[in-house]
Amino acid sequence: MRMVHAIQESHTEGAQAVKQTGVGGDAKVVYALLTGMVSDKVVYPVREYATNAWEVSPAGKPFEIELPTRFNLQYSIRDFGPGLPHRFMMDRYAKIGESTKDGDDDAVGGWGFGSKAALAYLMRSDGAGSFTVTSRFRGFRRVYIIGVSDTGKIQIQFLGEWPLEPEDRGTGLEIVFPVRPDDIGRFHEHAKNVLWSFEPRPRITPAIDFGEPRVLHRGDGWTVYDAQTVPFSGPQVKLGPVMYPIAWHLAPSVSNLLTRNTAIVFDAKIGTISVSASREALQYDDRTEAGLSALFQHYDADWMAKARAEVDAQDTYFRAYFKAWDIARSLGSHGWGMCRAIGWRGFEFDDSLFRANDPIKACRWPELKQSFSKGSPVAFRGEIGINPGELGSRRVVIQHATSRSLERFEAAGLDSELCLWVRVKRADLDLALERMGRPDYVVLDDIKLPPRPKGERVKRPESEKQLKVLDSNFERAPVQWIDTDEELLFVHHNDRRGNNRHLTTYCGDQRRKFRPYVMASWVRDARQLGLLDEFPQIILLNPGDQPPEHWQHLGDHLAELIEAKLDPSQVAPTIPWSESSFPSRLREVRSRKLDLGCAPQELRDLVYDMVAMSKNRDTLERDDNDHDRLAALLLSVSNTDVKTVAKDPTKPIRDRWEAFIQAYPLFEVLFTSPNYRGSWDTYGSDYKFNNQGQKAMDHYFALLSK
Repeated sequence: MRMVHAIQESHTEGAQAVKQTGVGGDAKVVYALLTGMVSDKVVYPVREYATNAWEVSPAGKPFEIELPTRFNLQYSIRDFGPGLPHRFMMDRYAKIGESTKDGDDDAVGGWGFGSKAALAYLMRSDGAGSFTVTSRFRGFRRVYIIGVSDTGKIQIQFLGEWPLEPEDRGTGLEIVFPVRPDDIGRFHEHAKNVLWSFEPRPRITPAIDFGEPRVLHRGDGWTVYDAQTVPFSGPQVKLGPVMYPIAWHLAPSVSNLLTRNTAIVFDAKIGTISVSASREALQYDDRTEAGLSALFQHYDADWMAKARAEVDAQDTYFRAYFKAWDIARSLGSHGWGMCRAIGWRGFEFDDSLFRANDPIKACRWPELKQSFSKGSPVAFRGEIGINPGELGSRRVVIQHATSRSLERFEAAGLDSELCLWVRVKRADLDLALERMGRPDYVVLDDIKLPPRPKGERVKRPESEKQLKVLDSNFERAPVQWIDTDEELLFVHHNDRRGNNRHLTTYCGDQRRKFRPYVMASWVRDARQLGLLDEFPQIILLNPGDQPPEHWQHLGDHLAELIEAKLDPSQVAPTIPWSESSFPSRLREVRSRKLDLGCAPQELRDLVYDMVAMSKNRDTLERDDNDHDRLAALLLSVSNTDVKTVAKDPTKPIRDRWEAFIQAYPLFEVLFTSPNYRGSWDTYGSDYKFNNQGQKAMDHYFALLSK
């Protein structure tokens, strides 16, 4: 990447002497640059060496990475590029500030730090290590050792050269450095996160399962993912193979579609956006602001054009509405407001098919019929807020008059079809058709019926009485003729004035009072779980009314059905603990990325055990099955809880943490000191532990170990 070196001008007069100075203390500068500018010293060499290898790898020959394991404590990366000549290796490779990419806007980097990235990981307050570079170039394999000399300066040692053999597999560069056992897991984790965005990905040993991301929308230079299927959150910008999070509070506010939670990746041209010297994050200068603004504005325009084309391609208003709603789900809380403005062939998208002030009433059939209990007369009842997106497959039935509606439905063969039943006066028919996008329709009034036969009045048996029967929503109870000799279900009013604000039923000896919508949800859930085939007749009795002995309380009936089908052993246990059950300071040790290399073994064991328990807890959670739903319904109906309680394993961790704090009293003082608070970690949602604090902590642990 072409580096930005600002030209500074100084205008003075009368100077008697001028002398230009460099940077003094070469060893101190090396240590400060390689350790101070990098916050995460594990991800740094993973990202830097992978980026360099990706840039030089020829098509069809991806680079290779071997991750550290307990049996192989080293990280190695090998590319199949041209390699590097011996003179460059000895004169420039180990020199800070030297780079082959400075002035090249098609390459990532250019600061001359990346080739020395392993030293940032290896250099510590208690000493430094070295790493091996093997260059296969023009028929020879040459091996070099790069480390830090006794004086603190970077040095490169040439070990020798040999002719290339078939097992060398051609030219390229190979880098190998040792890994501390405690960092094996972090190298695997960071490799998965960093290499996710590489195309093509390298060959990795042992293999990494990257999963299969779900793409919601894709356009020119941008892709929106389902946030649950990718290892990142919020907007990202991709420069070459590397993906960087966009700090929302620093980004330009020029997009009407993006939110801080949109899982979107922008492909940006290298050189249009600045990156910090450590390449850990974006550098928010004027070039980055202009580059991000251009990306956001292009995304808004491209997204709107694609969305409009997808919606206009639908052949009906209903399908277009559903497509717009599907697109809006990828935009968060403001998505529907944006998609409503698109419309479909001149028709606006409304939340309801008919507005509140329209002289039109509509309902869905056969849902209307199913909302009435068996044997009850079905009457037209208009619905408020019908969603147009749900009606694409329905047949539109228009009715002007109101006589013998159900008979006409049966005569037309519509009794079992999915229909939208619309009642409208003839004068307002054109308005109704316009609101629906002028679909094909059937006029119910045109269905001819034979005249009703006149017969003698039938005398009802003594067992039939007029009683109140609840509808499917438990909101209305029209009076109907009911045969009381049948086995019926019942509930009571809780109010002598006859209001349905509360209903009561019995479950065993318990008298239980509920809102009507709660009991309605019981019956709906029971039907979904296969306990009831259809909506039963439920009689509404006044307080004090005594039902026949063969009638049954609704609560008792549902409890019996549930207990007959429920297997308590298949019900997921209640998990009484979560990650927040662990001590907060112990959780911060992990979130603030404290380096545990010099820490006592008991602290490392505490962190590892906490992480392992948190992962094990995830295995206890699963999607609800039918037995879980039956158990939840039984708890609501009868207040009987069949769930077991999983064991809480966090108490031993809390006890061990208290013992650790007592054994190391200064740990908490150093760890919570505001002087050691570093930069904000977007992923960890906490302040990192800075380098000064890490040195103080390592020194404290070293003193205690003597």
